[in-house]
Amino acid sequence: MECMRIRKKLREYAKDEIKDEALISEMEAHIKDCPVCKRELLLWQDVLQQREQIKRMGGDLSFRERMKKRRKEADVDYRLPPIVRRLKAVDKLFSSVKGKLIIQVTFLLLAFLLFFMFINKETNILVPILVVIGFGSIFFLVLRKKK
Repeated sequence: MECMRIRKKLREYAKDEIKDEALISEMEAHIKDCPVCKRELLLWQDVLQQREQIKRMGGDLSFRERMKKRRKEADVDYRLPPIVRRLKAVDKLFSSVKGKLIIQVTFLLLAFLLFFMFINKETNILVPILVVIGFGSIFFLVLRKKK
């Protein structure tokens, strides 16, 4: 038997899908004598074994289905305008634990500032506005994604 004909059937042989006993014995004899076909058979067996391990690890969805799903999610984000992507990122940051903590600290400091303003009637209205702008800029600098 020639190598090209054997190589076309090596995948089926590795999967034990060949039922013809004569063909199996011919293939085994050729594989025993041909190091190239023997190596290719070992590669096919390794590929099939790795595929089985991936299937076992995959859970409900197969690896291919999970990759398709992730690719679709990524494509949807890249098709959106930049401002929408940025708003989604900010929304994600606001819902994180770190974002919630910074918002609470900012509001607490703002409350202390307003309380101080009511105690001191001589305070200029520009001061709390600048403080709010300062805290807002610090908030976005802290939560900005590092590239």
